[in-house]
Amino acid sequence: QMLVNEMQSFSSVQSNEVIHEVTYDLQTADPDHAYARSALGVKLSYADFMLKSAEPEWWVLDQPQLQIKSHILIPDLAGWKREQQPVEPEQVVVECIPDWICEILSASTEEKDRTVKQPLYAELGVNHLWLINPASQTLETYRLENTQWRLTATLKKDDRVSEPPFSNLLFSLDNLWSK
Repeated sequence: QMLVNEMQSFSSVQSNEVIHEVTYDLQTADPDHAYARSALGVKLSYADFMLKSAEPEWWVLDQPQLQIKSHILIPDLAGWKREQQPVEPEQVVVECIPDWICEILSASTEEKDRTVKQPLYAELGVNHLWLINPASQTLETYRLENTQWRLTATLKKDDRVSEPPFSNLLFSLDNLWSK
């Protein structure tokens, strides 16, 4: 049974990302982007609300600041399996590579998320990546295989979501759209 810890927001000490020594300003999320991120966070934390007596299998954080090697990354959502990260991250800056990352794509972030961050996540060894596009109402899921991303699903509109690494959770993709 999959349990996910409640979402948490950290106040970042860094307000931009540094990737391959290039500084990127964080873009303010448009309402569709913010809604999708919040709605997915609720979906991933719902199981934990229902079964508080059990230990969570995942720590899922909203916009954590990751400092990995020389990079500072702020994904929309990131999750760690409990066996990799036995205790909930307590620092503002997290140095442990997540098992799962989700980026919410928008007109201002899609190019960087796909061409800069997605290859870096593979290089760093993130096992699962979800890309959500509220404008096209799609979810792409990827699994890392031999340092390369393999697209495992492309879901749209109101498709049912039950994808790794959260295969035990089932929800309708249209729960993520504000319109």
